Amino acid sequence: MTLGLIRTRPDHRGRGLADAALHDVTALADRLGLTLRLRVEPITGDEDTCHARLIAWYSRHQFVPVAPSAGAERVTMQREPQE
Repeated sequence: MTLGLIRTRPDHRGRGLADAALHDVTALADRLGLTLRLRVEPITGDEDTCHARLIAWYSRHQFVPVAPSAGAERVTMQREPQE
């Protein structure tokens, strides 16, 4: 299953909303036995979503890099179902 954009409006950041949303998605994927994939792509002009910060955030949710994409600024990450 491929995940699309996860983004919190700048004025709502720091409240754990994106963490909660991703937790719900990963919990459902775990129950269904689904592998999740995504491509890390920072939003142009959004200083808070740099490449390294996004990779670190997804890594905290058990995503691991699996393949570089077109250019050093894009990485595909994957998360296997957790028991």
